Amino acid sequence: MQGNFEGGEMNYSEDYAEFLKKLRVEMGSWVEKGFMSYEQRDKILSHYSTVSEVQTKAGSGRLITVVSVLGAILVGLGIILFVASNWHLIPKIGKLALLFSTMLGTYGAGYYMRYVRENYAKVGASLIFLGTIAFGANIYFIAQIYNISVHYPNGELLWVLGTLPLAYVLRFRTILTLALINLLIWLGMEASFWLREPQYYTSVAAFIPLYLSAGLTLTAIGLAHRDSGRFSHYHGPYLWLGTFVTMFSWYIFTFGDMFRSDFSAPSLVPFYGGMLAMFTCAIAGAFMLDRQTKTKWFVAEAASLVFLMAVTLLLVFNNPAINEAARG
Repeated sequence: MQGNFEGGEMNYSEDYAEFLKKLRVEMGSWVEKGFMSYEQRDKILSHYSTVSEVQTKAGSGRLITVVSVLGAILVGLGIILFVASNWHLIPKIGKLALLFSTMLGTYGAGYYMRYVRENYAKVGASLIFLGTIAFGANIYFIAQIYNISVHYPNGELLWVLGTLPLAYVLRFRTILTLALINLLIWLGMEASFWLREPQYYTSVAAFIPLYLSAGLTLTAIGLAHRDSGRFSHYHGPYLWLGTFVTMFSWYIFTFGDMFRSDFSAPSLVPFYGGMLAMFTCAIAGAFMLDRQTKTKWFVAEAASLVFLMAVTLLLVFNNPAINEAARG
């Protein structure tokens, strides 16, 4: 049975109801073909109905997950603030020991509770998520300890590269969401270094189409994940986060002053090229997968994304500065 998993754990919700519906239909045909008796069918259905009632009375798994994630975030922030407030009092070796022991301790405790004891799965998942927060904090703390002077957006990118594979290995959508948020933060940080046009130093105009493209690209990747079967579990963070970024960017665009803004920034063209390539691959992959799954409304979804991406790129490339840079 397929369903919504968080680290391999079934979330009994809409997917479980859909499973019961399909099971009743299938077992009806089995009875007709003589594979089982009516009594056997009723016993099996009674078992799954009892499980469903227990899960309903126990409360929402989503609510528990949300509360656990919020708790992990608050604990993580508390640890970071505590360490930061006493940072100057701790020697270097003590700082390193504190950072690595916190990160490895939360990872180890989370793994033990979730995969060894197994009866504290939600707590274990929260601790593993807390470990990914500690991992990101360690990157910046270690850079500060040794006064490492580097291109600081690389720290955010390193955080993404360290957590994104973990999300797929452990099947944690919470960690995937954190990685995607960090990726969007890195995009803005990195783009700010590439901007060489003085008119954008105190303006957000150049970033609006940039994040529009990023939101549409995430949404397209989400569509490809949704119809992939094996990776369908991961489509939610891509779709919800991509939709939010796209809609929020369009909301900023509706401000009166935005209509008189110049959205083109020749120095950011490489970013659009990379996102357009990912967007095209995601839409093409989703189209090929949809030919097998026959997802309802896919054509309308894909056409809307392509249209919005075309409008976004038109805002950027239909500009004399861009055209002159391209010719040069």
